[in-house]
Amino acid sequence: MKGPVSSGDRAAAAVVTGSLVVFFATEAAAYKRRFEPTDLELEEAGMLQADVQLGFLQSDGPGRLVLPDAELDLGVAPGVEIDIDFTFGLEGPARGPYNVDHPITDNTWLAAKLGLFDTRDPVTGYTWAMGLQLGPKLPLSQDAHGIGYEALFLVGRMMGPWHLGLNLGVLADPGAEIARGRPVGAVAGLDAEYEVIDHFAVLGAVGTVIYVSGDPHELEGALALQWSPTETLDVSVMGLVGLPPGSDRYGVLVGAARKFQLWK
Repeated sequence: MKGPVSSGDRAAAAVVTGSLVVFFATEAAAYKRRFEPTDLELEEAGMLQADVQLGFLQSDGPGRLVLPDAELDLGVAPGVEIDIDFTFGLEGPARGPYNVDHPITDNTWLAAKLGLFDTRDPVTGYTWAMGLQLGPKLPLSQDAHGIGYEALFLVGRMMGPWHLGLNLGVLADPGAEIARGRPVGAVAGLDAEYEVIDHFAVLGAVGTVIYVSGDPHELEGALALQWSPTETLDVSVMGLVGLPPGSDRYGVLVGAARKFQLWK
């Protein structure tokens, strides 16, 4: 290592680790997480990004507080990143006004994101990139059984202020039984970012899951405003709408993404 880790980054990493311990020790009802399209941004080796969103989502039935929807991305080598994606929340009753009824959690996705190819036009500066994100989905919610899997083929395009990411793939989530009853389907999504002015960007995403297992299909869109006061911190406010019954009807999420240099 070329340099020491700051005490602030050590403390933040400890908080993240402690949160994971609490999360994994919590018993909660099963919840099938929504598909969120991703981009091809890869963290440098030794860089950890913690992306956390809090808010409220209303399904076709009960609503829920999201506390949090989180993703941890750790660069481990050039073009290689390890991601942990999980959600914890408090769901209300199926009918009537919202009140805390029971905790819910998703099946956590432990994935590797790999950069396969990238090229840059020397004249325009525009770039193309391709990669993969794949890995097991762990049955950490109370009623889920068996190991699931998700694999995405990623295409990235950068054109001046535009950053675009296309997602195509398949998933097989843990289900009510190990050998059957699993949600299985094909996924597709588009992630977009437009840099309006320095430190401000508009984010958008559209994602869908077409299930072959008989589960309700998902179709959801999101729009957000992002402020980046420093190179290591992004703050955002996001609104989303979906097509029930497979997707949430609407929701609002407030997010923060912070980078920590763990080693160089």
